[in-house]
Amino acid sequence: MASLTYAQAQSLLAPFITSQGSSDPAVGSAINFVNERFITGGQWRGNRFIYTFNGQITLNSVALTHSGTTITGTYANHGLSVGTLITINSVTPSSQTAYTGTFQLTAVTTNTFTFTSVYTPTANATATVVASAFTSDSNGTYIDTPVGVDAILRIIAVDTYQSGEIGTIMNDWFTFEEAGLGYLQQQYSGDFQLVRQGPSPASALPSGTTSDSQRYRLIGAYPEIRTMYCLVKRAYVPLVNPTDLLIPSNINAYRYGVQAYNYENINELERAQVYWELAYKCLNDALEAYEQGVQDSVEIQWNAFRPSLVQNLI
Repeated sequence: MASLTYAQAQSLLAPFITSQGSSDPAVGSAINFVNERFITGGQWRGNRFIYTFNGQITLNSVALTHSGTTITGTYANHGLSVGTLITINSVTPSSQTAYTGTFQLTAVTTNTFTFTSVYTPTANATATVVASAFTSDSNGTYIDTPVGVDAILRIIAVDTYQSGEIGTIMNDWFTFEEAGLGYLQQQYSGDFQLVRQGPSPASALPSGTTSDSQRYRLIGAYPEIRTMYCLVKRAYVPLVNPTDLLIPSNINAYRYGVQAYNYENINELERAQVYWELAYKCLNDALEAYEQGVQDSVEIQWNAFRPSLVQNLI
């Protein structure tokens, strides 16, 4: 399906919504309403995508200065946050070993970060800083999903040797067991698990509204050198800018969706339901056609290069 921008959708859908043209605020309200319903309604099977949480971030040539044991690192747009663990194994000059070790960041700005060393350096230095992409606090290690990710559904962690392990995702510290056992503490097996702790503090969106990300606590071995490939559920993010992309981008589904929106506004709910069903049918039929195309592609390649044909060519 071709990409569809917010501006394009406003132009194409305005005739179904208003007689005042695409600049009418009612057009944007309708499109955002329909988009939110598609994302959060649970009936679109394609509301999934792969998101990567990188296990570590490497910052080269970080300038290190000190005031006693308080160390400040300078690196443009480093992207680190308070609580992040960093490791410094070597510095220049090599005599300044007070900078080496593993530390937790206590303060950050856009271009600087601060931590405390056990020892006092005697000179400034430069170093390569390896930072964990995961944040730590007094309760352990956690990750916050970015805006646009509602939940992590499946996860595989890959280390530097490209060996992978599937992690388990739990919805709570305690789960309810049948047969009168009640709520029991989770017992984890394997290397690590994630526990969903619910929304973290809200962060600002481009529209000025807010959206909660989800916090996941890591249990088990600390995956400091790992990259986590996650199948995630998409979250609704308001459409604001003309270049914002609509996901899903099926224009026919939006045509049905705005018709449903119109009928809901005049309380004709049965008619609205008919159009919602048509909208979701458009979305899921398109997804099914795509999935079938992928499967056909695999079969074509297999038939073209299957061992029996290869043998006949020798």
